[in-house]
Amino acid sequence: MKSTLAAAVRAIRRLRATDTGRLRGIDLLDRRPGLVTGQGHLPSPWSDRLAAATAGWTTGAVDAGTAVYVVCSDGVPVTWLTVHAAVVTPDFPLSGLQARHQRLATEALSDLTRPALLGLANLRDHREGLPDNVEAEYLPDMHGALRVAAPSDPTRTTWLHIGPDLAEATAQVRDSTGAPDPPLIITARGYGRHGTNAHRLSLELLCAMHAIAAEHDVTTGLVGDWIDNAHGGDGDASPATLPRRFRDTYLGRYPSRDAYAEQRMSEHGWTEVLRDTGMTPFFGQSHFTSHLFSTDVLGLDITHQTHPGGAVEVFHRSDGKRR
Repeated sequence: MKSTLAAAVRAIRRLRATDTGRLRGIDLLDRRPGLVTGQGHLPSPWSDRLAAATAGWTTGAVDAGTAVYVVCSDGVPVTWLTVHAAVVTPDFPLSGLQARHQRLATEALSDLTRPALLGLANLRDHREGLPDNVEAEYLPDMHGALRVAAPSDPTRTTWLHIGPDLAEATAQVRDSTGAPDPPLIITARGYGRHGTNAHRLSLELLCAMHAIAAEHDVTTGLVGDWIDNAHGGDGDASPATLPRRFRDTYLGRYPSRDAYAEQRMSEHGWTEVLRDTGMTPFFGQSHFTSHLFSTDVLGLDITHQTHPGGAVEVFHRSDGKRR
């Protein structure tokens, strides 16, 4: 099944094979020989350079210049990516469509998704004898850890832990990566759904999440889950406004949804009225709780070990009424 051009660009950014009929993205990680055709249409020296860049998958001599992904337009390779995430753009006469495809592919390969970068970083670490760097992601003490790289060398990664102090975190990254650039954050463990799903993360944001977690005695994972919840932060992760918005929204931690609903009833005097009128047995507590959490407040379950037993963090819903 042929892909649309927009879908193909998204696939290229993920380093996934794609084909529109005239634009083709080829994933060389499956190491099947003969995937790249059209090399003969490349003028010298580009045909020889591409042949050398793809030979490693056959010979086993993979190095920094080995191609991991090739994009062809009308059967002619117009750009490729190396295992170190360097984009190679051949300079030779192109048709108008080929020039457009080359531009789109170059932009996509220069802005890879974090999972794609992670795959390349893992590949490099295995090749260079650093499996501990790969396996560190699965260790229990890595909660809150970042895997970072300098943008100029995005597959050379290192792990570090940060806190709420942005200046200190910036110095840590500079010492770890050896580069003054804002870091490329490949992996953010323990920062909730936003830490997992965001296309790019900034140190400023992650430090703000730490500050919020400390202020409210919650986890950075909860903060990240709230940011990406449609009824919470709704994806708005501006570090400048995040602390205030979280503070204005957060209602606290409760043993259960029913516990919060019972508190709301008590605050409004409903518990006393029901008891005095003998209506308590007839009140649909579970229905009230369900209605409350579907229209007025947001409940995010606590699944980490520090608060077992079904506890829930409660927030005003962004689309709900304020009590």
